Amino acid sequence: MFELPGQLPSPYKERANLSSRQKAVLLNRQIQSSRHQVRHNKNRMTWIITILSLPIFAVGIAGIITYNYYNADLPDPTSLSDSSIPATIQILDRNGNLLYIPHINGAFRSPVKLNQISPLLQKATIDLEDKSFYKNNGLDYSRLIVALYDDLTHHGIQQGASTITQQLAKRLYLTPSRSLDRKAKEALLAQELDTRYSKDEILAAYLNEIYYGHKAYGIEAASEIYFNKHAIELNLNEASLLAAIPASPSFYDPLTPDGLSQTRQRQTVVLNAMLGVKDITFKQVLETETTSPTFHANQGNSVFLAPHFVNYVLSYLNQKYGSSLLAQGGLKITTTLDLNLQLKSEAIVKAQVGHYSSQGVNNGAMEVLDPNTGQILSYVGSADYYNASIDGSVDNVSNIGGSPRQPGSSFKPYVYLTAFSNGYTPTTILNDLQGKYDGTYYHDYDNRSEGPIPLRNALVGSRNIPTILLMQQLGADRIIQTVRTLGITTPMSRNLGTAIGASEVHMIEQASAYGVFATQGIYRSATPILKIEDLTGKTLIQYQDQGIRVASPQATYILNDLLMGYPSRWGLHFPGPTAGKSGTTDNNADLWYMGYTPNLVVASWMARTGPGIGLYSLPGLYGVTTSAHMVEDVMSYYYSKTSIPNWTRPPEICGYAHNNSLNNRVPSRYNPITGYCGGSDLYVNGTPHLSYYVPTSIP
Repeated sequence: MFELPGQLPSPYKERANLSSRQKAVLLNRQIQSSRHQVRHNKNRMTWIITILSLPIFAVGIAGIITYNYYNADLPDPTSLSDSSIPATIQILDRNGNLLYIPHINGAFRSPVKLNQISPLLQKATIDLEDKSFYKNNGLDYSRLIVALYDDLTHHGIQQGASTITQQLAKRLYLTPSRSLDRKAKEALLAQELDTRYSKDEILAAYLNEIYYGHKAYGIEAASEIYFNKHAIELNLNEASLLAAIPASPSFYDPLTPDGLSQTRQRQTVVLNAMLGVKDITFKQVLETETTSPTFHANQGNSVFLAPHFVNYVLSYLNQKYGSSLLAQGGLKITTTLDLNLQLKSEAIVKAQVGHYSSQGVNNGAMEVLDPNTGQILSYVGSADYYNASIDGSVDNVSNIGGSPRQPGSSFKPYVYLTAFSNGYTPTTILNDLQGKYDGTYYHDYDNRSEGPIPLRNALVGSRNIPTILLMQQLGADRIIQTVRTLGITTPMSRNLGTAIGASEVHMIEQASAYGVFATQGIYRSATPILKIEDLTGKTLIQYQDQGIRVASPQATYILNDLLMGYPSRWGLHFPGPTAGKSGTTDNNADLWYMGYTPNLVVASWMARTGPGIGLYSLPGLYGVTTSAHMVEDVMSYYYSKTSIPNWTRPPEICGYAHNNSLNNRVPSRYNPITGYCGGSDLYVNGTPHLSYYVPTSIP
């Protein structure tokens, strides 16, 4: 039955006929019924929700239990560095040129700060490995879902599931095993790292830790291994190529033909990833893809310039500071070596040894020293480090495991310095007469006797007998004490033969001893180190001048004036006034020349060496006719753009300088005792300076 508009439905008609009380009762019943229905519906919904929530609750409980299980076994990420791979030590020349990188445990690692890494490399790595790096909390959930889908469907994806933070966590704290256990720990550690460290700190750690192949851990090591440059210097081509390698360093090896092809293909993936986020332009992609990278590969220990010197540096540091200094790794060792001078010195030694090879010479050594600092400028331990037939790896310069040699007549200046410090003068006469002295027969190279001869002529003429007589008169202790104060540590015999070079010396110590002549009395031990810095750039060791006076300026000035006459006496040609002394041992086995100026000392040596050879006679060869030419060559190179300075005439020197002629313009001072300070040769006015040479018992 249809109700007409305006009419009430029948129930409402009935309600309209009820009394007010009946209406109230009816309303109350309806309210109670509604409340009951609501409670019923609520209870039913509660059961439904409870039933539906049980799996979720179970998963949550399982998650909490799982989290607690893995979290209890997690390593504490208190460091963003892998201590199992010590940072690589870098040995540099004085101008920052790389000499050597000792690999520790077969690895090359050189951590740097983020601002020392090319921004292009940073972008390339992030765009390829973890686009949301600066936004995520260490995990990228969308990528986790995609990775799960990939595992289920075996479809390939461009990015892996692991973020940069996860990869770092795995690299630093976990094993490389592929398991659910490791994945769970990796995720938890990544979130912990993201909480503890800034994004820049995480990125820097990642770029310093990942493996780029060829023993290179970290981007600085990779930059030096592949391109011989620092990470901050990488261009787009180099940066995008290096970013392609860590996915599979053995497969993406750009230093092999096949590996280069594969790496270039992956480099395109890197470039497209960078293009996709507008870090580079399409034009840059095309330019990079059509330009081949230029490699300047430094493979492992092939970065080994000045090999004898580098070995000496490592031995020197170990001896002076103990093994713990080098063991900590991460050191930047700036040495005193000048690589350009070193390479020139090596070429000179090789050429001059080759020049005399037809006469039996096959080896040589040379050291260049700054006597005013003690700093080693070049250091050539043999003619060829890698030539086993000449025992090329044996260091003929070093006093730490090196090979000492008899110096021959290059030892004589020590005897003359002692004499001039004890009242002798260049005009003192001795009798050059061959014969037996202390039971041993001595003679000169020319088997002649000169008779009475002044000390100036005796030294410049390299006469043996006057030198032996000086040692006899002064005493062995006095001579040996001079040698010790000049820094020579090798055993010294008290036999008269020591005066003419029978006792062995190390070249490095002999160069420092001649440095005392060059500085007019100041001794400085040879040093190979300018500065050592740790990973943070903190200076651990800094060169400091430690010169001490061991001889008088007057005695050394007189000696220098005599030895300045030596080169011209023997037909040598230097680029200016120099002093020097040659040395040739018995049977001409060791051929020396020591040359010096006020700011340079050059020690040189030639011989024939090799397994089982021993002392090999080289008849007709002398230090002044062989090794001296190495000194000529290196001094000509060193002074090609500057002049050689003169020595300063010290006070209390009287008489005429025969060779340091500029100093003759200095007026002689009046001697109040004798009333005279002139003379045809040099001498010390008044009492000789004996204080440096008080005779003592020398071991």
